[in-house]
Amino acid sequence: MRQNDLLKSDAGDHLRVLLYGEQQSYVVNCQRCKMPFPISTSSLLLMEKLPQDMYRLLALDEDISERQRQQRDRRAELIAPLLVEECICNKSYRNKVLREIVSGNSVSRKTVLQYLWLYWVYQSKNALLPAEKSNTEKRPLSSDEKTIRWALNKFYYTPQKQSLQTAYKMMLHAKYCDAKGKLKPDYSKEVYGVASNNRTVSVRKILQLACFLNLSLSDLLTPPPEDNTLAEIREMYQQGISMYHIAQLYGTDRKTIAHWVKP
Repeated sequence: MRQNDLLKSDAGDHLRVLLYGEQQSYVVNCQRCKMPFPISTSSLLLMEKLPQDMYRLLALDEDISERQRQQRDRRAELIAPLLVEECICNKSYRNKVLREIVSGNSVSRKTVLQYLWLYWVYQSKNALLPAEKSNTEKRPLSSDEKTIRWALNKFYYTPQKQSLQTAYKMMLHAKYCDAKGKLKPDYSKEVYGVASNNRTVSVRKILQLACFLNLSLSDLLTPPPEDNTLAEIREMYQQGISMYHIAQLYGTDRKTIAHWVKP
């Protein structure tokens, strides 16, 4: 047991240890936007340990726009005075610092607390990234792009949870090979550009397929959730919680959540 460990309580709540002490520790609920609370260290030792990957943000530098980067850094600077131990365990001191931040900036108390909570949960300033505005002008899909989308739905987003490599090879076999299993002479250069000549395809190259469909990295890598989780996500959305913050909770992005909650 150590600081920043992720744990699962008997009630099913995901908790991150922000301060670890021999007798008493402080944790934050990773699924509800609430401030840290004290808990006996002995009870933490009985909890199930969760993998850090559950709350690790996947954000590549090349996927972050300059606008997003600047706004993320402004938010990180805003909550910087709150990122001290005393703000975790001392509510009065935290409220004092919070009042100073709110009075000196055009931002609400609720917004600052939301930023702070996201940072504590994910332990990364990338949790403060704003959602990128979607492009409403979408061009028609080409024939190859339609094939790629078909392959993702048929071979990847399935209960069998096949790998991207398998899904890609099955697409080649179904759409781009002759009866003998060889690539057709008119095999699309657009698709061929992301395939290796010996047809041993790396995950990195497969991910490039998503570029044709304007899919986010998270959308491609994250299969649809189990039915009970999907119902929980839809219920949160119906309660008025934004898709962006639901995405933060479930380790994906707003575009993926929109795909799951809207018919």
